[in-house]
Amino acid sequence: MKLFQFLFRFLSLLLFFYPLNVVAQCYSTPESQGLESENIQFCFDSLMKINHGEIHGVVVMRHGKIVAELFPEPFKREFPHTLYSVSKTFVATAVGLAVDDNRLRISDRVMLFFPEFYHDTISDGWADMTIRDLLTMSSGFEPDWNMRNVQSDWVQSLLSKTVNHPGSHFKYDSMVSYLLSVIVQKVTGETVLDYLNKRIFSKIGIDDAEWEMSPEGYCVGGWGLRMSTLSMAKFGQFLLNRGIWNGEQLLSSSWVREMMSVQQKADKSRFYGFQMWMHDDVDGAFRADGALGQYIIVAPKEDMVVAITQCNRGNGILERKILNDWLLHKVSDKPLRESDSYPKLLNARYSLPVAEGKSSLSKHRKLLDKDIFLNQNTLGWKCIRLNSCSDRLKIEIETAMGELMIFHASNGKWGSDTTHVCPPYSINALGRFSGISRRFVVSSSYGMKNGILCLKILFPNWISGVELFISEENGEIKVKAKENYKKEFTFLK
Repeated sequence: MKLFQFLFRFLSLLLFFYPLNVVAQCYSTPESQGLESENIQFCFDSLMKINHGEIHGVVVMRHGKIVAELFPEPFKREFPHTLYSVSKTFVATAVGLAVDDNRLRISDRVMLFFPEFYHDTISDGWADMTIRDLLTMSSGFEPDWNMRNVQSDWVQSLLSKTVNHPGSHFKYDSMVSYLLSVIVQKVTGETVLDYLNKRIFSKIGIDDAEWEMSPEGYCVGGWGLRMSTLSMAKFGQFLLNRGIWNGEQLLSSSWVREMMSVQQKADKSRFYGFQMWMHDDVDGAFRADGALGQYIIVAPKEDMVVAITQCNRGNGILERKILNDWLLHKVSDKPLRESDSYPKLLNARYSLPVAEGKSSLSKHRKLLDKDIFLNQNTLGWKCIRLNSCSDRLKIEIETAMGELMIFHASNGKWGSDTTHVCPPYSINALGRFSGISRRFVVSSSYGMKNGILCLKILFPNWISGVELFISEENGEIKVKAKENYKKEFTFLK
């Protein structure tokens, strides 16, 4: 143990003198950065016990060093993850780059960038709306979350809306961020992703970013970005550095400061910057925030970044309180004495629960070797076939589009395969998955309990997955599903 600690301290000291772009990827003991390993482990243990969802990845950084990570099986450090509305913060960053390049100003009228839609009868609201109004979610038009699911001409549909008093009232809307994405592409000639790749991502070591594209050929902006939890943490560190990386000012510090300052009041207790939320109960902290609990928390006074990916159906208050109470509120300005808690943290192994039950299927042969046709459903699955394959269960799922997803479930542990078939997705926008590489990991487990076959199916380089419960009663096979920790079951058959 002493030899291990000596080698680790030597490596940490060596990495300390690397340039900033390397430092942000370096590992250090929590104690050397003013955090207690015991508190971090208690934080991780508490996150893993949340019963309304599951944790997929956590990266904790202090003073530019990674001090702890959590990637429970079957999730892995290198897997990208769907970020939902965390994407909006990256759009605001691209807008800031365009401002730095003098391609636009936040005081510019939005209609300046859409002359093809301008006409004499345009409402005063549209004539008055500015880029700033979009950045602060105060566009003045009513959100329509179904429009993207049924319309292919998103820009025209948005510009036909009635606008009242832009800049005065907060109304959260992902299509507002889409308009910003369109404007950035119009003034730069590049998609938001290409612009960020060239100007920021390539400089700070993010090489796994993908972004869904709209039917009109723009990054969808308000959602659809995909990258690893580690890349999220690097980006958080970039914001913490006020746009500086390896001594180079990649984004003006004034813009980062504006992004992470209160610009609009959302309600009595929540405040908004430029496409970022003020973080709860940590002075000066802001966060990028996405559905189902995706966060990049940037805390300047604590000199900390916490990135987390998950699939949680709660309101996020519990997870954020755990992170605050055991990480952000527990920092010391000075290094702490090393303890035996660090090796325990380093050697801790976490796994998401596998399906409960035995492996034997001998009493339930009626479930095997047949096509189980399903009712029309939101999963987009048409038929399931189950076959015993050595010590694993082979699952074939045919989609409504005629695609075939094949994978194998293990009993008592996670088995993993890959597929080119798109996984279930809670967003139904037209053209979804466009721009995303089609190589998805499928991890699954199974168990027989009380005559019911339970299948847990996860898509760890996308987001979460589905639990299936298959049984046979009076000669009839019944199938019900629970997607991404929804409270209710969906009866598929």
